Amino acid sequence: MKICDRCHTTYPTEFTTCPKDQSVLRAVSELEQGTVLRGKYEVLQRIGAGGMAVVYRVRHLHLQEEVAIKVVNGWVASDRQFLERFKTEAVVTRKLRHPNAVRVDDFDLTDDGRPFIVMEYVQGRSLRDAMRQQGRLPLAVAADIARQVALALAAAHELGIVHRDIKPENILLVPQPGGGDLIKVLDFGIAKVSRGSFEEDGQHTPTQTGIVLGTPQYVSPEQARGKRGHAEVDGRSDLYTLGVVLYEMLTGQLPFTADSPFDLLLCHLETVPTPPHVVDPAISPAMSELVMRALEKDPAKRFQKATEMAAALANPDVVQTASAQAYVCSTEALAAVAKQIENERVDVTHTAVATIPLRATGAGPADEQRRPGRWNKGMLAGLGAAAVVVVAMYLGMAAHRKAAAAQPAIVPANSSVAEKSNAVKPRRPAVQPRRRPTGEAAAKPSNEPLDHVRAQELIAVGYRRMQQRDFEAAHDAFQEALEIEPGNPAAQKGLKASETAQNVQGIVGVFHN
Repeated sequence: MKICDRCHTTYPTEFTTCPKDQSVLRAVSELEQGTVLRGKYEVLQRIGAGGMAVVYRVRHLHLQEEVAIKVVNGWVASDRQFLERFKTEAVVTRKLRHPNAVRVDDFDLTDDGRPFIVMEYVQGRSLRDAMRQQGRLPLAVAADIARQVALALAAAHELGIVHRDIKPENILLVPQPGGGDLIKVLDFGIAKVSRGSFEEDGQHTPTQTGIVLGTPQYVSPEQARGKRGHAEVDGRSDLYTLGVVLYEMLTGQLPFTADSPFDLLLCHLETVPTPPHVVDPAISPAMSELVMRALEKDPAKRFQKATEMAAALANPDVVQTASAQAYVCSTEALAAVAKQIENERVDVTHTAVATIPLRATGAGPADEQRRPGRWNKGMLAGLGAAAVVVVAMYLGMAAHRKAAAAQPAIVPANSSVAEKSNAVKPRRPAVQPRRRPTGEAAAKPSNEPLDHVRAQELIAVGYRRMQQRDFEAAHDAFQEALEIEPGNPAAQKGLKASETAQNVQGIVGVFHN
């Protein structure tokens, strides 16, 4: 492409002088500020670039409004298949009119034959930039962003469009005067149109067999297999990738990491991700379950419609933190337990005592009155009194801990507690520190560095088990770590926390029955 430095008009490559002022033309590979494209679009600035195209902010000289244009790079202008796909983007996206989708207004060619599309100019920041600045996002914010994206996808899927590249870079957050953000989904550059969806291009298929379009961190299992066609890659593929984005917003990390794109594709095909609430216990079980459903390998097990996923994200239960869904108990009782733990110098940040669910058992119509939100005053009063009993029982057990460690508790075989609960278990004997070797044994080489590494691994396992509420397994891990490295403070705190959690869990089990 050639440009006149005097009038800033662009011309085809074969031109040498400007027909208007006879100035010598200069060859350029990209549009420059001040350049006037097709006699009506004045380039204001370059705002982004990808592997295939460059995006500019421009002013429409006749309408006096700012828009964005995306111009194909010169080196791919000879790729007929890509140009067809780019044209399809303009045709099908022009039909997509939704508040959460970036609007496409026009399609044209530069003077040297490169196609470009004209889109609405959106002033906002990408979700990627937001996560870089804030890290993981609050539950309510992440749910609202994903819900709006799902609504945009629902409108696209109705038209037979599958986005195929949902990722944080393609999600824009536009601040609103009343607070919150309006979400805009952009870049349908690798969109697939269902066969027969549009008369203009009913036979168009934008990919070749075996080519994976998308970003490896966010592709669906279907895309990872290189599948194509409406019967193999449909809207449920977009819902999987939206699940990946939601996982990243909530936890601050991707569900899969690998050393190469190929290994990432294998993870999407074969590896089950760690549930979000295990990564961060503050994430509600309802939200964690929603994300795991979106990340099902089998499309039949995912949400079947984007509207279905949007409705699930609007459910108030998914935006509650795990602590807000904890068992119903008086705050005074919880404070007393927390104070007792603090007095015994247990690191409460690694205990799961405050999040042990206390749910009504049984089934049938009578159980309806026991669901959260349907507690009557008498039941709440009873639970408050029971909470005090729970705390008193715990404090009594703590006072007699030494005696319990020396002799296991004995429960009569005909006791109602023995019949109804197996949760209260005998105290394990205290871990005895290993004695330091003397004499010839002391002269042998020491493996203390390796012991420390192994102990740290066991401590990490213990805290992970605590998050999963497997307190017995956590106790075993901490105890083994202390056997390897006596005196390790993290292992000591973890051991005490797991013992405390087992005690309270056992008492709550008795209360359940």
